[in-house]
Amino acid sequence: MSQAIPPNQFIPHSFWGEYRCTFDTDGYLLLSEELFETSETTSFILTKGLDGCLLLAPQGYFSTLREKVQALPFTDKLSRAFRRHLFASAMPASLDQQHRIFVPGRLREYANLADAAVVVGNDAYLEIWNASDWDDIQRQVVDQIVKEDGWRLAGI
Repeated sequence: MSQAIPPNQFIPHSFWGEYRCTFDTDGYLLLSEELFETSETTSFILTKGLDGCLLLAPQGYFSTLREKVQALPFTDKLSRAFRRHLFASAMPASLDQQHRIFVPGRLREYANLADAAVVVGNDAYLEIWNASDWDDIQRQVVDQIVKEDGWRLAGI
């Protein structure tokens, strides 16, 4: 397993799938109930992710990720920049009874989110994308990785 990606040891359920979700006028994102059918996870950390999306991680997973990031050398400029990126915007996020989470304006702005988002399961965590950005990155994945290197990377 990669050193960069913490194992999915803190949640009994993996998040899979792609869901088109909407924001209400107060900045709450209504998440699909399907994401949580087999999971009791309701407490997350919401922060800026990579590639322009938001990261919504169960607290246990984020704790493991935090330990790995804290182990990066303080004297390395890129490590410090990544720490700032991840931690400066991090905040607790809890699902309410309607499967909504609040996404503050500064995070919606970072991910270019307005009325809707694509919520993508990425095994141990969720990513929240602008729909157009998600479609673009999916095309890139198919063109660059799946067609060319995907099977080799999977050892097949």
